[in-house]
Amino acid sequence: MRIRSLLTLLPLLLMNCQIEAAGSADLTFRDTSVVLTLEELELPESEQMGLAGISYLFRPEPWFYVGGSAYGAATGERGGFFTGGLTAGLQSDPERLISLDGGLFVGGGGGSAPQGGGLMIRPHLGISLNSGIGSVGLQYSVVQFPNGDIESSQFALSLSQPTSLLLGKGWLDEDRFFWAFRNLDSERRLAPHSRRFLATLKYYQPPEGTVGAAGSLKEDGHAVVGFEWNRDYDSGFFYRLESSGAAGGTSDGFAEILFGGGYGISLADRTRLKLAVGFGAAGGGDVETGGGIIADSYLGFEHQFQSGISIGARAGYLIAPDGDFEALTSALQLGYSFDAPDITPAGGTLVARDEYAPQFMRVRFMHQSYLPEEGMRRKGGAVDDRRVDLIGAKFDYMLNRHVYLTGQAISAYAGGAGGYAVGLLGAGVTRPFWRHSRLQWNAELTVGAAGGGGLPVGGGYIVQPMAGIEYLLTPNMGVALNGGLIWAPEGELTAGLVEFGINYRFSTVERQ
Repeated sequence: MRIRSLLTLLPLLLMNCQIEAAGSADLTFRDTSVVLTLEELELPESEQMGLAGISYLFRPEPWFYVGGSAYGAATGERGGFFTGGLTAGLQSDPERLISLDGGLFVGGGGGSAPQGGGLMIRPHLGISLNSGIGSVGLQYSVVQFPNGDIESSQFALSLSQPTSLLLGKGWLDEDRFFWAFRNLDSERRLAPHSRRFLATLKYYQPPEGTVGAAGSLKEDGHAVVGFEWNRDYDSGFFYRLESSGAAGGTSDGFAEILFGGGYGISLADRTRLKLAVGFGAAGGGDVETGGGIIADSYLGFEHQFQSGISIGARAGYLIAPDGDFEALTSALQLGYSFDAPDITPAGGTLVARDEYAPQFMRVRFMHQSYLPEEGMRRKGGAVDDRRVDLIGAKFDYMLNRHVYLTGQAISAYAGGAGGYAVGLLGAGVTRPFWRHSRLQWNAELTVGAAGGGGLPVGGGYIVQPMAGIEYLLTPNMGVALNGGLIWAPEGELTAGLVEFGINYRFSTVERQ
């Protein structure tokens, strides 16, 4: 096993050790934060590329953080450059006026740049000024692609917004949960707020005369699949995070990530009109987004059933101000909404604590290897059947202790496929081999979008069945080994798949 493969999972081992040592309470508030970074890299031949990053960081201890990060090109000529991976670091007391921190990002990705196999390492040192509602800071970072031609050191601006998360250790039974929930710190005032996860199928239709990144006409539309995450506020406003990848048409490799907000207007019981705007990064798939910055807006409707399931449709417009791409958009969405408690200032509407129940969740951090068929040809026709190594994360929403829905994000870091990325949605089953056994079996089927890195995925639509075993080291943490198949029905990619990873089980709180 390669040293760098272990390096990608090291932050998760540290996270588990810290969580296990952080106390014995079944249900506790954990500090989290959303961090945005902006920096400018120097590429070969003195080319400049603006890089924007977003991280969601979890703090098992006030001085230690770990979480997921994504970076994308924002200025320059490399629209479509994306990486994703894991970040871990140390920070002095973040509640003081001035704090110091140092961290390390390890991930994979690339696209439209000399990233080689795609492995990216980003250590940083930083200082931040805390305002009480957030912090602004300055980092000194080094971005390296060890098997590519990118190595750049620079200063980065950072913006951080603290949040909190109410988590249970492992999958709590109802008696333990209700005792823990009713005995939470009485000074913590809790108010319910809705969250919404929306699986999205979206279609882009550019105008006549649109030119692609390669200089030829690109007037045909293309489809993307992905998800949108909303967090509602009592005022009717909501914020949104959206990510999608090409799954049909001639733009495989196209990906986008958007962050923004909107407003919902009630039309009837459980039906509302939604208006939203967003800003982010996109590119790849011969879509000319220039440096990568995009802006979008949409108008749509959504109807929510009593079960929490929702359906919706929307129409909108997207533009890349720095490129030659604009398009009308239309989308269908299938979603699920749930209420979860947040800390609120005195005077807020408090939750009725007997209305809430535990919701089982699982996050899986993994390393994958594709084993292509002998003689597989990549884009361009060259025979290249090298093993492709990837890292990523899977987020599982448990319908009960055995059946789950899953969303997955994966990117390549070795095997000559830098820039290859995957987004998947699906369902699975996990069960012990016998009652109370630590050894579990699981099987899942996912579908989604993939592209980039020269792999022959056709329009980008892929299917991935998998099965394997997990051994529970503790009630919260397990190690897993899985095997399966990656198949692109519209392309030539068919490969065996081997995966190992670290799984972490926890409980959140939802209104029944």
